[in-house]
Amino acid sequence: MASQPSNAHLAYQVGGHPGVKSSEGILFKPALPQEIAFYKALASAAENEAVQEDGTVSSLALLHNYTPTFIGSLDLVGQVSQDSSERKTGGGSDSVDMNKVVPVHDAHESDKRGLVLEDLTHGFKKPSVIDIKLGSVLYAEDATPEKKERMRKAAENTTSGTDGMRVVGFCVYDNDHAEPVVVPKPYGKSIKTANLPEAIASFFPVARSEIASNGSTGPSSSERHTQPSTLMSSHWPEPLTTPSGHRPHTLLSLLDQLLSDLDDIRTVMEDDQLDLCMIGGSLLIVYESDWDKAEEAIRRENARQQGDDEEPKIELDDGDEEEEDVEEPAPSIRVSLIDFAHASFASPDFPYPIKEGQDPDKKAVREGVMKGLKKVISLVKGRRREVKAMMGGS
Repeated sequence: MASQPSNAHLAYQVGGHPGVKSSEGILFKPALPQEIAFYKALASAAENEAVQEDGTVSSLALLHNYTPTFIGSLDLVGQVSQDSSERKTGGGSDSVDMNKVVPVHDAHESDKRGLVLEDLTHGFKKPSVIDIKLGSVLYAEDATPEKKERMRKAAENTTSGTDGMRVVGFCVYDNDHAEPVVVPKPYGKSIKTANLPEAIASFFPVARSEIASNGSTGPSSSERHTQPSTLMSSHWPEPLTTPSGHRPHTLLSLLDQLLSDLDDIRTVMEDDQLDLCMIGGSLLIVYESDWDKAEEAIRRENARQQGDDEEPKIELDDGDEEEEDVEEPAPSIRVSLIDFAHASFASPDFPYPIKEGQDPDKKAVREGVMKGLKKVISLVKGRRREVKAMMGGS
């Protein structure tokens, strides 16, 4: 019998449904059969089609690269009785008394099965995270008429309808403090198109002391908390605190890498042969907010691109060298497509295709997602221009 792992609720969850948990780089997420089938089919297909005949990376392999690593799935057939939290004595702090395990009968379908995925925030010291929902169609074919109407209105009243994307929520570290600033779902639902550049600027803030390129190593005590928030919305009841973020040159490197990754994802989305169709899917962007860790990761990535990166080695007693099996360090920034409960792609192994002529129509779904992705790219480019201007460039 498989049971949910003993772990903690995801510390940096800024969107999605409750119930997501993580432990030591692994994430457990309750999931419907369609999402589990999506990950299984994608993993199988990508393994067999990584490189095309002309030597280029296929769209399928790119899609696989920009999704969380699929580790497996779990079936929950029993759970610890709700009227007792007792643990079996002598079996360790996480040992469950099997006499208290009862069968699952009335649990929702999504609570009976789950995905085991890579935790995209693992390895970051100060992960700043944003969830951006893509698409203007927010309901699936099997939704009730009432839910379809509710989701249509939700799109019409948010940037999902006008821009094909919506900021679900984000958390961003203020380097003056140990804890991140958390921006909840109501904010993203309240803002309009004109507020989106401000939202992106607040997720990618510049250090308060680094407006001038004076070589400062960090905010001075006299400069802290002196800048009021510029992220204001007449629809949002509370002004957001603008965090103190990275130095401009570091932030510019992060944005350049993000734009490169988003261009790869656009290639995936535009591939008619792959035919990726997402309803309710999101972009999850994670970057390292710690100054030293971010700059270390950027140096490492630059060295790798220039071919100067070497695998770590360990010296053996007999003088031989052997490659050390060490965990891959976290990148400076990571972007991933997530949430595939109502998604499909062209694969004979995937039994849940989204078809033309149904409600919602596949063409309308794909067009809405592309509209949203292009808007995100435009917003990131706009933020890059702002940061470049701070550095005296254009």
